[in-house]
Amino acid sequence: MMQEKNIRFAVFKPQMLEDFQKQKIKTYFPENSMVIPELDCYLDAINVIYTIDGLENPMYVKSNAASDFPRAMMKQAKIVCFIRSGMEIFKTSFAGIPIELHHNSAGYKLSKTWQDEHGGIMSLRSNIDSKEHRIFIEWVPPMDWRTRDKGHPDKTEKDLIDKISGTPGVLSHNLFGEKKCHFIENGDNFKMTYRGPAKGFNGTVFV
Repeated sequence: MMQEKNIRFAVFKPQMLEDFQKQKIKTYFPENSMVIPELDCYLDAINVIYTIDGLENPMYVKSNAASDFPRAMMKQAKIVCFIRSGMEIFKTSFAGIPIELHHNSAGYKLSKTWQDEHGGIMSLRSNIDSKEHRIFIEWVPPMDWRTRDKGHPDKTEKDLIDKISGTPGVLSHNLFGEKKCHFIENGDNFKMTYRGPAKGFNGTVFV
């Protein structure tokens, strides 16, 4: 059962700040996103980082990103929530969950059947690495991934992680980056706006 938790947001786009404030959601926007020392004054006040980035994978938190302001904040936040606009999946810089598959029949079969079974969009990240015997793919979950399985509504990230981790053919993956990272659907599908998410959550998130 998912629990509802009151949260406060730190955002990194002016439009996101405006849309959130219109919904009377407590939101903090750093004046200079490249000045990391400013973090010291706000860490106690920030519960959740809520961000979207069309240039990089929005669900991939790098371990060596101390010099990157948003990701540095993610490392110190209690909970991190990612939201993807429907249009993100159509950009040239494909933003999905990195998955490495065995370069064998099990891995090849999974690359063909995972999307049919779980929805979303799957794409080949790069050419097959025959030397390492690996296939590199990316998967973007569907908007309805929590309720896609009729017999198992209200799925959690752990359910999805356990599923992919236990699937033959999977070598490794970076599903949701860390335990504190959560993926949230955009209620305003296929629109480059933050009004849908802001209006839909009203300062709470299910965890």
